[in-house]
Amino acid sequence: MPVRTPDTRTHTHTYTCTYIYTCTYTYTYTCTYTCTYTCTYTYTYTYTYTYTYTQTHTHKHTHTNTHTQTHTHPPLRGSGYMLLPEQ
Repeated sequence: MPVRTPDTRTHTHTYTCTYIYTCTYTYTYTCTYTCTYTCTYTYTYTYTYTYTYTQTHTHKHTHTNTHTQTHTHPPLRGSGYMLLPEQ
């Protein structure tokens, strides 16, 4: 009968995050920040927020910055055990 032993494998997710700032300066300053995480497994999501404050001149500026981060965690599915072949 096979022997059950704890599953010590890990899964690594790589996130590539692109920040797009599109800012229009008028009397009111509005900046929109968008970040999309694409996981090498199953999910992609985007969130956006906007904030406003007073400004005194007009200017438009767009800035893009991309970075990648890696996150490692134990298996998400299964019993947490793997079967070893019979000795």
